[in-house]
Amino acid sequence: MEYQHIVVPYDTSQSAQNALRTAFIYAQDCNAQLSVVYVAPTADFAQPAYLMANEITGMAHVTDSQLSEMEKSYKEYQRMRLSAHLEESFGFANGRYELYILDGAPASAITKFSHEQGCDLIVMGSRGLDAVRGALGSVSYAVLRESHCPVLVVK
Repeated sequence: MEYQHIVVPYDTSQSAQNALRTAFIYAQDCNAQLSVVYVAPTADFAQPAYLMANEITGMAHVTDSQLSEMEKSYKEYQRMRLSAHLEESFGFANGRYELYILDGAPASAITKFSHEQGCDLIVMGSRGLDAVRGALGSVSYAVLRESHCPVLVVK
């Protein structure tokens, strides 16, 4: 099958590295667009624990515009860090892929992005960190369930 747009969730783990190598080969063979996505963990400052800590410590409240600027700066930091990692680890220079920094719950962010971008294949690693979720891992299992397109899980 000829793929047009391949998405690879990437978190620097060994399984994600294996998935990226596989996706890169597929993308070259199909002349497909390759999107690498990283779901950055972000703090939810509206959570009760943060609000309580803010109250207890007497810290100044962060405005929405300040929070937005901090998130933008954080995402840019993550973009630079991952770009350097991809170039160092794989020799991938910008232009051979598009790098996207997402936020939110990883499985939902990945499936939403892939649907909105019209991707036709997701290639992702399988971490399988516990026996309850089996060999897949919770994120890859959730993406398999939620995805609108084929998902290739690479060990």
